Amino acid sequence: DTAGKMGIKREISLLLKLSRLRMTIFSAVTYSTAYTLSLHRSSDQTLDVSNFLWGWSFVLLCQLNAHFLGEYYDFRADAINKHGSVFTGGSRVLTREGYSRNRCWTLGWGCCIAALIILFTRNSSAVHLLGLAMLFCSSQYSAPPFKFNHHALGEINAAIVMNVLLPFYGFHLHSKTPIIPEGSWFPSIAQDGMMMLIIPPAILKFALFLVLNLADKKSDWIADKITLAVIYGDATIAKLHLICITCAYLWTVTSFLMGDSSIILLALVLMSAPMGFRISQQLLSPNRPYTITPIVQASLKHAPLPLIAIFAHCFLQELESRGAIRHFFSLSFQVRCLPIYPYLYTLIMSYVYPPPRPSPASVAPSCNKVIIIGGGIGGLVAALTLKKLGIEYTLLERKTSEMEDDGADLAMWPASIKILKSLGVSDANFWKSDSYPVRRVRMVNLPSQNASNQPDDVLKHVNMDKVVDGTGESFRLIGRKPLLSQIRNAFTKEEIQSNWRFSTQVLEIKESGDGVTVIAKSESGQEIMYSGDVVIGADGINSISRKLVNATNASSDQIRYSGEIVYRGVVDFVDKSNSSLKQKFEDHEKKHPESMTLQYGNGMRASCGFIDADHKLGFWWIKLKRSEPMTEGISRRTSFQGSMEGWPDIFRELADRTDPSLTYVHPIQDRIPQNRWCSERSVLIGDAAHPVTPNMGQGANMAIEDAFVISILLKRYQKYPDGHQEAFWTYVFERSRHVLGIAQDSYQQSKMGQWTHPMMISIRTALLRYIPVSILEKKLRKTNLWDPSPYIQEMRQLS
Repeated sequence: DTAGKMGIKREISLLLKLSRLRMTIFSAVTYSTAYTLSLHRSSDQTLDVSNFLWGWSFVLLCQLNAHFLGEYYDFRADAINKHGSVFTGGSRVLTREGYSRNRCWTLGWGCCIAALIILFTRNSSAVHLLGLAMLFCSSQYSAPPFKFNHHALGEINAAIVMNVLLPFYGFHLHSKTPIIPEGSWFPSIAQDGMMMLIIPPAILKFALFLVLNLADKKSDWIADKITLAVIYGDATIAKLHLICITCAYLWTVTSFLMGDSSIILLALVLMSAPMGFRISQQLLSPNRPYTITPIVQASLKHAPLPLIAIFAHCFLQELESRGAIRHFFSLSFQVRCLPIYPYLYTLIMSYVYPPPRPSPASVAPSCNKVIIIGGGIGGLVAALTLKKLGIEYTLLERKTSEMEDDGADLAMWPASIKILKSLGVSDANFWKSDSYPVRRVRMVNLPSQNASNQPDDVLKHVNMDKVVDGTGESFRLIGRKPLLSQIRNAFTKEEIQSNWRFSTQVLEIKESGDGVTVIAKSESGQEIMYSGDVVIGADGINSISRKLVNATNASSDQIRYSGEIVYRGVVDFVDKSNSSLKQKFEDHEKKHPESMTLQYGNGMRASCGFIDADHKLGFWWIKLKRSEPMTEGISRRTSFQGSMEGWPDIFRELADRTDPSLTYVHPIQDRIPQNRWCSERSVLIGDAAHPVTPNMGQGANMAIEDAFVISILLKRYQKYPDGHQEAFWTYVFERSRHVLGIAQDSYQQSKMGQWTHPMMISIRTALLRYIPVSILEKKLRKTNLWDPSPYIQEMRQLS
């Protein structure tokens, strides 16, 4: 029996926690204020206690319906949330107490049915449509099919239900008058004081939900729950909150000036204004605390205050008309105060017993060890940055330690050069000798076969010095192999032996609330597990990390073929057999020093030139339109014999002279851009996150920038238990616009370069020839430049 009683007590306790009754206080205050206003304006001021209580029951059931269904459908976001409070992040009953999710779902829809019974059996027909609208919006706040709070509509939905529909419901429940007067098409809110009851509180309710969702931003984002805070971030939400507070109180003043409210009501409402503006000031402060629970609590105290002011104003008017203080103790008044007293009690107790602040010493750091998957440029830069910041890491690479680096030419934009130099890849001799500065880009029509001696048909000269002006670095070309070698030189042999694992094929990534485990296969076939706090996926376009991050929408996350095949190679000019070819490059260099020439033809684009200032290496590539990617009978390294029909002479010669081990052919591919670059404990960088076509020369640059940014952010938020989530969100928020802009422009260039119809080729030629070069330079500058200086400075401070 004792065990049974304990079980019943626990069940009741969990049910009360699950219902989150403290959150129902605010709807109760709104309801009672609206009912009181209706009673005050009515000719019959007799309170129908039964009618009032049944109406309150309906309002309570609507909100419990929203709470229970929210607990059920927001389960994943609540489970991830490390900073939930009484009013944010769910009740914790499902995620920590083991309460049945199915029972919670049943409770939600049970409340919906009970509310419908009350609405149609106990409420006046005047409020049936209002009640249905309230019940629909409350159930669809989190439940399918609409899931308003998962699609950035939760804030406006809450404001409409709680401060538009609910006041009308409470007002007309007593008056029993139709919401839309006879002969009108719209509800009347200008009469009976309804404007003051609806408009300022609705705006403040919207502001309140901005703060509530800001507190849950990280976990909501990880769980694909999209709120305004997830979309716009802290700074914009803080500004929007200030706008809402300002508009709410400006409306109050305007209402008084228009004669719609009294000076007493104005004074009562404005008493809460300083508190609202203090909340905005705290949100806007650069020193705002990481956890905003105190701001949430202040917002919850503040939001109902204008409604309390309207209720108090009605009471004062009643006292004036009744002329007796004993009215305060009347049944009519005390019944209407029943929803007000819990709010006042909560408000007073919050000052008497403020909630304790968590001790920083008791909070476990979120990121002590990082597992990096992929040892390409992005993976190496991530490892180098984490090393500088003192964060332990393990790098997993599928290649053997003896395998030589490969790859052809790379373009280097100023941001990535600055980052590499800040990380110690700063050998002046390397940048001076082993890279090639590009100060001009020449766009020309591709000469036809056997017409190499014809003068160039120049379409445009782009001044790259103007494009990168003010960055302190030049736009450069470089070989991938020497760049990788130089980055590796920043690590000692001991660090490589200790932290790098070669010949390691990743099989699976398993995440939990406390960490992540990577299951990999060694060269001998043995399965090995690597444990850490966070995974950085730097494993390219065919990333296994990406398969985990996008497991729920894998069908829509397919590689996209751009319609082109690229043939490319690196020519070794130290080899004396290539001396005649080198001379042609030298002759071109004398005519057009420190320049790059892009050649456009019929479904064909090409380029060639030096990739180092010492003229030891040359590059070439030619892109050909092809309806389907080449898959049969071709490898990544191959001789191009039989594939060069229609190529200009210089590129046929280059292909013939290039060592087969330094030639490459592959389809040009990317993925449709999206913002899904992370899961709960894994984050993608470079081509694993956002593969792009190579037309902007940005692939390696974005990998370097991504690796640098995410590593610094992990260090910035390391001391918080969910700091890695904040790091992930900040990384995606700050990088996505730059990255997606490059992806879109690059794909458009790819499609324009594939035009074969004579009319389309003529249009492309005219566009390139006659569009002012200043417009093109500004476009390149806007799309391609990104300033790493704040992160470089932060790295120096954190190191």
